[in-house]
Amino acid sequence: MAQPGCGNSADGLHTCYNCTYAPICIQIDSHFIDYGPVNCVELNASTPYCNNGECSAKASAGCPSGPPPSQFICTSNGYFPDPDDCHKFYFCVKGKAKEFVCATNSVYSHQKNACVHQTVSSDCVVIKCKYTSVMEYVLYPKYPNVYGLCVRGHTTLMFKCPEEEQFDTKISECIFVCKKEGLFAVSGNPQQYRECVSVGNNKFELYERECPPDSVFDAVKGKCVLTRKSVVFRRWN
Repeated sequence: MAQPGCGNSADGLHTCYNCTYAPICIQIDSHFIDYGPVNCVELNASTPYCNNGECSAKASAGCPSGPPPSQFICTSNGYFPDPDDCHKFYFCVKGKAKEFVCATNSVYSHQKNACVHQTVSSDCVVIKCKYTSVMEYVLYPKYPNVYGLCVRGHTTLMFKCPEEEQFDTKISECIFVCKKEGLFAVSGNPQQYRECVSVGNNKFELYERECPPDSVFDAVKGKCVLTRKSVVFRRWN
């Protein structure tokens, strides 16, 4: 079986590394220098497979011919923007990403979780990594609850905060921000809830509350309610 990489002669017969990685072959005189593998999917989405040592639209024998899996890493379920390309977005379910590509003259809108017509250049939104440190968190423009983890030499990871929270780059955590009066559930803790009270001029005071024992906060009813176990016990008594 031929070793993956570039051929030793000028005949151009090269060998794939696998179904999607092709060798980068640089010709010098009558031979080739193998410059390493390249991911055909990232090089050109229209030629995602490696066939006979080069990127191709057709998969080689023995390789799956369906669409190649997305390289996007899911950090939770739901919709995510592509960190580098405003024309792409992903829908994650149980750790698997489905990639979507917008049509010409359209970009992804995280507000609508869909492609929209691009009217101005600022409609194209991407993560802007500065790489001033080895690792840094960067907010996704216009949507403070979505953020990316920029790591030198690696693909940017995308995250999002729970509903009603936004990411604080100073403390590297999602924090709750009052935007209107009301009572709000706390993700991951059914007994706790938050109360936002208006103090004027569109400002709010935040209070952390907790339901009594044997009760949980019902976000729909906006109040603490007895648990089913507690209700059954009290009826029995």
